[in-house]
Amino acid sequence: MNRTISSLLSLSLIGCWAVAGQESATSTPDRRLLASGTPAANNPGRPYVLGPTDQLAIWALEAEEIAQRPYRVDDQGFISVPMAGKVYVAGLTTFQAEQKLREILKQYVKDPQVSVSIQEFRSQPISIVGAFAEAGVQTLQGRKTLLEVISAAKGLREDAGPMVKVTRRVESGPIPLPSAVKDASGETATAEIPVRDLLSGAHPELNLTMRPFDIISVAKAETVYVIGEVQKAGGYVSADGKR
Repeated sequence: MNRTISSLLSLSLIGCWAVAGQESATSTPDRRLLASGTPAANNPGRPYVLGPTDQLAIWALEAEEIAQRPYRVDDQGFISVPMAGKVYVAGLTTFQAEQKLREILKQYVKDPQVSVSIQEFRSQPISIVGAFAEAGVQTLQGRKTLLEVISAAKGLREDAGPMVKVTRRVESGPIPLPSAVKDASGETATAEIPVRDLLSGAHPELNLTMRPFDIISVAKAETVYVIGEVQKAGGYVSADGKR
């Protein structure tokens, strides 16, 4: 990361803001951009909804055969449960899935008691690409903000550029920023967010709430080469990401 942004990281207070209510909770960052985690005390998560490839554990009183194996949600959103058959659970919370199974099992068990828990979260991925300490795929488990995603990726590298790019499928909803533009196909929209503004706390609307299948990317900053009769020749990361 360039020297200007590194200095800002060491001096700024970083907040996590809920977009709707603009609630905030602050902590003192270091140059690793919240690598130790982002506070969420004032940022309650919404329930995780089930989707394809999630893996569930199900327990039911007086129906022990149900608990003998894990249940993977198939590509169509169904699980196959002994006694209950194929049950559509995509888009439901675990509580709603429990209620649905309870109603089905009433045919066989008086006052059935059912518990559903998630063993593996897989259905709501977001991709982290570029100059992050740990790029890869994260899973949304409730509500996550852009800063929380960057934190979970262990922050930005020293050679990260000055802009964070968020790309979102149109069906996931709009990116609520004036800078967002749709691509030529109309299938995705992209917004570029200055890292400096994101960290400053002056623009809480930049701390977007992430949606499934979002792509967050940061390009590597360009390098300026200093040669000739200077005190220290060599390559330096451009302060503004440009030559």
